[in-house]
Amino acid sequence: MGVVTNCSQACAEQAAHATGLPFETIISAERAGVYKTDAQAYQAGLDALGLRADEVLFVAGSAHDVPGAAQVGMQVYWSNRLRLQVPRDAKPPFMNEPDLTRLPGFLANAG
Repeated sequence: MGVVTNCSQACAEQAAHATGLPFETIISAERAGVYKTDAQAYQAGLDALGLRADEVLFVAGSAHDVPGAAQVGMQVYWSNRLRLQVPRDAKPPFMNEPDLTRLPGFLANAG
């Protein structure tokens, strides 16, 4: 499990550690050298995890992450709290949900 975010590395690490979850990698824009939605930011996360895009489910909290993660081949679970439209010219997310409620059940039944 990893994080890809647009903040500084120090801020990203502080926020990730505050969750108490065991992240294997934390990729900030500072570390990736580019901001999301640049494909290189998402690819940096995949590279750090040592995984292929088809082995990853990207959990997005932003409409911009839907095309960003999909452009490198990741499936996207979009926590679409505001029920926004899928960005124009973006591949629809694998799951477009109002929150994270269904995510644990999906992960439990995956693979």
